[in-house]
Amino acid sequence: MPNVKADGPKTRRQGLLELSKVELAYDLKSLSTQEALDNLLSIKGQFPAWAWKEIVKVTPLRLTEVIDPDWEKLTPQEEEESFNQENYPMRVIIDGWKNAD
Repeated sequence: MPNVKADGPKTRRQGLLELSKVELAYDLKSLSTQEALDNLLSIKGQFPAWAWKEIVKVTPLRLTEVIDPDWEKLTPQEEEESFNQENYPMRVIIDGWKNAD
């Protein structure tokens, strides 16, 4: 909170940004597993196919969303897409999430 009370607008803005990150993390961690899964399902269409497969792999969604016996394998096209420069931010987030658990 010290940065929120700072005199300079740049420092105050940084403090507010950090505070909003902490608040969002708290809100997300307060969700039940089912609420979190429902939220993911509601935004499924916003993810590329490769990202959705990665999300399903590390969540209980693998129990309800899997229909293909080879579901864990990315197709060559999906794998190539996952390493495109434009998908780098999402790849970093997903890799960090997978490595954190």
